[in-house]
Amino acid sequence: MNLKPALLVLEDGTFYKGHSINNDPLTSIGEVVFNTGMTGYQEIFTDPSYYGQIVIFTYPELGNTGVNEEDYESKNIQLKGAIVKRISNFSSSWRQKNSFINFCLNNNIILLCNIDTRSLTKHLRNFGAMNGGIMWIVKILNKSYIDYKILNKHFKSIII
Repeated sequence: MNLKPALLVLEDGTFYKGHSINNDPLTSIGEVVFNTGMTGYQEIFTDPSYYGQIVIFTYPELGNTGVNEEDYESKNIQLKGAIVKRISNFSSSWRQKNSFINFCLNNNIILLCNIDTRSLTKHLRNFGAMNGGIMWIVKILNKSYIDYKILNKHFKSIII
């Protein structure tokens, strides 16, 4: 798995550095919400009630059971992005048709990993619902850059 530096920026200016598995420098903007369930990640990805949202998964690892179409809640991916602490490199289930990583890559799901999801969830619980953006960190001449134009276009006021 080839990880690229990426981050989540919340509209209050708080940011969390992590990594993305995505092959293209995708950006995702949406309301950031959390889910504390231990199972059912593929149902959440396809559940229409999560349409347009970036979902934080507080369970420490996702992907260990793979993915199968029988557990979809709808035919389409509904969420704008997912944030996880750790992605399982291996999956094992007799029902599995695809690995979680391939599922995300094949469906252009923006996935941010290596994030302290419990800390992020506490931040949202304490300060309320807010929008956020997941984006790559671009390295130019050993300096890190993010595209602030994208952030300012989607957030009325951001403190950075």
